[in-house]
Amino acid sequence: MSTKFKLLIIEDEVSICTGLVDVFVFHGYHVAFTHNGNEGLRMAKSGQYDLILLDVMLPEVDGFEILRQIRAVDKEQPVIMLTAKNQDEDVINGLSLGADDYIAKPFSVAQLVLRVQAVLRRANPHMRDDNMLRLGDLEIDTVNLICKNANS
Repeated sequence: MSTKFKLLIIEDEVSICTGLVDVFVFHGYHVAFTHNGNEGLRMAKSGQYDLILLDVMLPEVDGFEILRQIRAVDKEQPVIMLTAKNQDEDVINGLSLGADDYIAKPFSVAQLVLRVQAVLRRANPHMRDDNMLRLGDLEIDTVNLICKNANS
């Protein structure tokens, strides 16, 4: 990954949060985190994160309310819900509120990393260097199938 994406992890279980921070730092991400809903909401609304991993059951403000408030100010902010609340109505609620993905605990770390990469890829196609093929003065966007002269 050539771009260092910034992740925010809002997770109240310290051991899970610590493990997630370690995994994503290992994979080249900048990671901020909090264990508290109010602090998570404040951080999430700052707009400085490329993706937010959001638990539902948090102290003070739950993840569904955090997502509601994020969507009130930013419809495009990538958010993945990561939670033990895996009943059908919880998943429907999270996705209906605008989550980009909803992952139930326990989860596969490898799948989580790939899902984060997929959401970031969809949200930031212009940031991927491997989308561009350069041949002399020509640049070819292999995702959008656009060719242009690099000098114009």
